[in-house]
Amino acid sequence: MSWSLAYALGPTVFTSLLTVDGRLPWLLVATTAALGSLLLVRVERHLPADAVAFVPTPAAGTTTTTAAK
Repeated sequence: MSWSLAYALGPTVFTSLLTVDGRLPWLLVATTAALGSLLLVRVERHLPADAVAFVPTPAAGTTTTTAAK
């Protein structure tokens, strides 16, 4: 439903902003991206470690060995 709402409101909002000033749609996009990245930084500490850092896993059918020292 959120995608349908974006498809319905997006053109209307951007056209309205464009009629006022050609820079306003870009300002909205930049502001939304900045707020999204700030929100992600704040939420990061509450996410599980697997969601924050990429930990490669071996491909199916392969084995990993460790050398003993």
